[in-house]
Amino acid sequence: MINHESVYTRQEEELETAYHDQALIRNSFIAHGCSIEGYVENSILFPGVKVNRGVSIKNSIVMHQCAIEANAYLDHVILDKQVVVEQGAVLRGEFAHPIVAEKMVDISQ
Repeated sequence: MINHESVYTRQEEELETAYHDQALIRNSFIAHGCSIEGYVENSILFPGVKVNRGVSIKNSIVMHQCAIEANAYLDHVILDKQVVVEQGAVLRGEFAHPIVAEKMVDISQ
């Protein structure tokens, strides 16, 4: 039996998620504090992720505070914390072999 008085969680002080007019999201989990201007499908976005205009993210996991710049394409990708995917970059992994980026790196084409 679980004693609920001993369960603790960290308080996040992020803003609400901003869904802009051009945002389209399908079958995805979007955490608080994200800003979505592009397309997100079958993906998980952790708090504070910024998805700029023209971005397409599919079948991916994007962790805390990542920035996906305009017109980038991600499919079967796992990004650790604070990764920047530069404008126009294309990252295409496979179901059994996703592309994995370590934290705090910049990825260009």
